[in-house]
Amino acid sequence: MPKVSIAESLSDWEGLLTSAGSVPLDDALLGENLEELRTLLEQAKELYALRMRLEGERRAAAQALAETTEQAKTIASRIRSKLKGVYGYTNPQIIRFGVKPRPLARGDSPPKPAVAAFKKE
Repeated sequence: MPKVSIAESLSDWEGLLTSAGSVPLDDALLGENLEELRTLLEQAKELYALRMRLEGERRAAAQALAETTEQAKTIASRIRSKLKGVYGYTNPQIIRFGVKPRPLARGDSPPKPAVAAFKKE
């Protein structure tokens, strides 16, 4: 069965109500059905309008979220870069900030802890 869009269905139902409204009806059941279709058509139009409005709001929120996320990533990167400058690129303490320390070059010794420099011997 082919998929029919909501807009096509609404248009079809409006056409049916317009066409059937101009025909003299002797059948009470048909009149009730037409009235029920008219009520359902109005509900469908309201719900369709609500859906379109919410879809627009969802898209706007998604775009705002993407922009905010991108700005936050940039700021976090700046912060991590500054922390690398403070602690050094090879210091294992930068792991707690989500930064992977640069591996030591061959022959380099690991940095001595800052506490050892202040010890009295």
